[in-house]
Amino acid sequence: MLASTAPLSSLLRASLPHVMRISHVNYEIVSLFRGFVKRHNAAASKGRRRRAESAGRASCTEKERPAMRTKIASMKYLLYFIAAVMMFGSSGIVASTLPLSAFEVCLMRLIIGALFMGLIFVVTRQQLPRHIGRRQYLFVALSGACLGLAMMTIFAAYRLLGVGLGAVLAATAPVITMALSPLLFKEHLRLPVVVGFAIVVGGLLLLNASALEGTLSVPGILMGLAAAASTAGMVIFNKLARDITGIPCTTIQLATAVAVALAVAAAGEGFAFIGRIPLSSWPTVIALGAVFTALAYFLYYRAIDQLPMQTVSVCAYAEPLTAVVLGALVLGEVMTPVQLAGACCIIGGALLGEARVKMPAAQRRRMRRAYVRFLRASRRALRHAA
Repeated sequence: MLASTAPLSSLLRASLPHVMRISHVNYEIVSLFRGFVKRHNAAASKGRRRRAESAGRASCTEKERPAMRTKIASMKYLLYFIAAVMMFGSSGIVASTLPLSAFEVCLMRLIIGALFMGLIFVVTRQQLPRHIGRRQYLFVALSGACLGLAMMTIFAAYRLLGVGLGAVLAATAPVITMALSPLLFKEHLRLPVVVGFAIVVGGLLLLNASALEGTLSVPGILMGLAAAASTAGMVIFNKLARDITGIPCTTIQLATAVAVALAVAAAGEGFAFIGRIPLSSWPTVIALGAVFTALAYFLYYRAIDQLPMQTVSVCAYAEPLTAVVLGALVLGEVMTPVQLAGACCIIGGALLGEARVKMPAAQRRRMRRAYVRFLRASRRALRHAA
């Protein structure tokens, strides 16, 4: 039997093209965003130097340096968050190449992701913080349990309602986190955030308009809302666990999520499917667990510890946008005009939600011109497709 098995190198070449292509597209998009951040910081520094020279003082005072460092750090964590949600959005395309059901893919990616993070935890000789109380560990464990419940309930909603309606119900999680942020984290809701969030939600509905024709089922609706509540709980509990971050935090959360998923699998479908996974699919399964789960959640948890809850809520909708755009670029799926309008609404709403009231006029004009160029390019692509 082993003699008839294809060499491992040929199996890798046959099973990983989609993973490599999606990773390349993600890298290109993140590189573009990183370039935008560098140009923005360079332009801001140049403007400060010009104003300082005209005022006859030093280019950067001691009071300005901490503010500059804080701004650069927030940009770095925003880049982490966008990279993580892009991995989440592209994981569905990678999983579509596997001969497994959605529940089986979810269980395997959690198991491999937890094993991968545990290996990193041991190799890098990480240690759990000892100076913190049990309450912080409880918050981390509850965040991981919410992650496991969210993955289980969202796939149940997909099965009962269809992918479109289930995704829309599960995507109401940022609404919950934004509504609770003033109560739990003392964050003030700004008008641009509220308006941009409404535009983003409208764009999500347009993005999934063609798939909202699933049959309505009360258990399915309850499962979709449970997935949204679990996702919101995952973010909130992780935000409350302020003293545990990095690799230890992600390892505990994935281990707890695996415990919840294993309990659900033991009570339901069982584990017989693991023996039926073809050898040629294992590289994709490992990549899905190590990269699109372990690394993605490490960046995700690292970012939401440092970003405001309103930023997390607005930018979280980059995940369905990534799924639709990569579906068109990688799998050749056709974006309808309604989906293109939804994508524009998500991008425009996210930019508006992250806009600051005291933004300089020149920066507002640059952002407005960039968004107009994006709309014109989308219109030309739509005419070319027609």
